Amino acid sequence: FLTASAIGRKTGVSEATIIRLAQTLGFNGYPDFQKSLREHFQERLTTVHRLEKTLEHPEASGSLIEALKMDMKNISSMAESISEKAFDTSVTQLWKAKKIFIIGLRSAFSLAVYLKFGLRFLGKNVTQFEPVHWDLWDQLVPLGRDNLIVAISFPRYARMTIDAVAFAREKQCKILSITDSLVSPLTSYSDWTLVAPCQSYSYMDSFTAPLALIHALLTAMRLQ
Repeated sequence: FLTASAIGRKTGVSEATIIRLAQTLGFNGYPDFQKSLREHFQERLTTVHRLEKTLEHPEASGSLIEALKMDMKNISSMAESISEKAFDTSVTQLWKAKKIFIIGLRSAFSLAVYLKFGLRFLGKNVTQFEPVHWDLWDQLVPLGRDNLIVAISFPRYARMTIDAVAFAREKQCKILSITDSLVSPLTSYSDWTLVAPCQSYSYMDSFTAPLALIHALLTAMRLQ
C-alpha cells in the first residue's frame, strides 16, 4: 500500500529500482503491480473478517444468483489462468503412479475423499491420510521416491498438511498440490501446482472450482 518512493526509502534502493522490479515481474509499471498486490491481500481475508463482512452485507451473501455468479467467476478465472502443461503432467503422473497418497485436512477433506473415490474407480492404488493428529505421522512412514503425493489445501492452510508435504519432500516423493494460489505454502514443496480459486461471499471458501478441477483430472485420466 506504499508508494514506490516510500518502499525505496524503507529498503534502501531508488524509486527507479522499485519500478524496474515491477516491470521485470511482467507489470506495465508500479501502479499495476501495486493494484495486483492490493487485490490479492484484500481478497485473502481471515475467516473472522469474512464472517463480519457477510453479516454486514447479508443481501450479497444470501443471494442465490450472486453466489452462483461468484462460482462461475472462480471457474472462469481458473480456466483462463491454469497451466495446461502442469495439468497434462499431473494427469500423466497420476496415471503412471503405482501408489498415490492423498492428504486434505479440515474443509479440504471432502475434496480428498472425492479424488480418492474417483482414482479407485479407475483402478489406482490410493491411500488417503486420515485427519487424526497422533496417527498421521505413522501413516507417512512408508513414503518413498516411487510414491506420488496429492496435497489439497486452501486458506487458512492446515499446518499439518504443510508439515506432511515437507516430510514427503524429504522422502523424495513426487508432489502435486491443489491450492488457491502460486504463493500458497504448498507450492515450494511441489513438483506441480494446480490453482483453483475459492473466493466466496460467505465466511467459508467455495469449492466449486477445486471440485471442477478434480473432476477434470479424473476425466482426462479416463481418456488416457
